[in-house]
Amino acid sequence: MRGFFVTATDTGVGKTVVTALVALALQQRGLRVAAMKPIETGCTPVDGDLVPEDGLFLKTILDLDLAIDSITPVRYAPPLAPLVAAMMTGKEVDLDLIRRCLDALNGFDAVVVEGIGGLMVPITQDYFVCDMIKELALPVILVTSAGLGSINHTLLSIESLRSHRITTAGLIINHNVCPDGKLANTTNPDIIKKLSPIDVIATVPFIKNIARATLEALTTVLRL
Repeated sequence: MRGFFVTATDTGVGKTVVTALVALALQQRGLRVAAMKPIETGCTPVDGDLVPEDGLFLKTILDLDLAIDSITPVRYAPPLAPLVAAMMTGKEVDLDLIRRCLDALNGFDAVVVEGIGGLMVPITQDYFVCDMIKELALPVILVTSAGLGSINHTLLSIESLRSHRITTAGLIINHNVCPDGKLANTTNPDIIKKLSPIDVIATVPFIKNIARATLEALTTVLRL
C-alpha cells in the first residue's frame, strides 16, 4: 500500500485537517486517493448509530465515494483512548475489521491513514498506535501544534518514532489555534525547526473557515 500515516504529538492538534490536506495534495497530482480513520472515539449517537465527525469530514472534504463504515469502521461514543472506550462499552476493538477495510482500498493509488491521538495511545492492551503504523508500513507524517509544550511533545514523539524504527516522511507544524498574542505559538515553530532531527515539510497557518477550497489553496505549503 502506498500513502502516508498521519499521527500526532497529542490529541486535538489537527490530524484530521492535515490528513485532508495531504490527501488533497495527492489528488492534485492526479492520483486516486482514499483516506481512512480506522478508529474514532467521541462519536455522536444518532438513531442507534454512532456518527464519526472526523470520518465524515474526510468523506465530505475529499468527496470520497466510500461508505462511512469503510472510512471509520471502529467507532465508540466515549471520548477516550480506544482501549478504555472498549473496556467501558464491552466492545473490543475489531482489528481484523480494520485490516479488511484497509485491504479493500488496494485499488487506490494512495491511502492516507489518520491515527488516533499520539503514538503510544493504546488500542488494545498489547497493541498501540505505533504498532498499527509498523503493521501498515506507511511512512509517517507527524503533526504538532505550536503552543506551549509543543517543543517537548514534538521531540519526545520523534524519539519514540526512532526507537520503534518507524520511517518518517516529515513533520508538520499546525497552527490549530490563532497565534495572535500568544508568545509560545509565535516563537515555537522556529525553535522546533532548529531542534527537530526530521524535516519540517510544512507549517500550516491558522484556518478560520475550513473548507475544501481553503485546503486546496494550502496544498502548496506541503513538501511531500
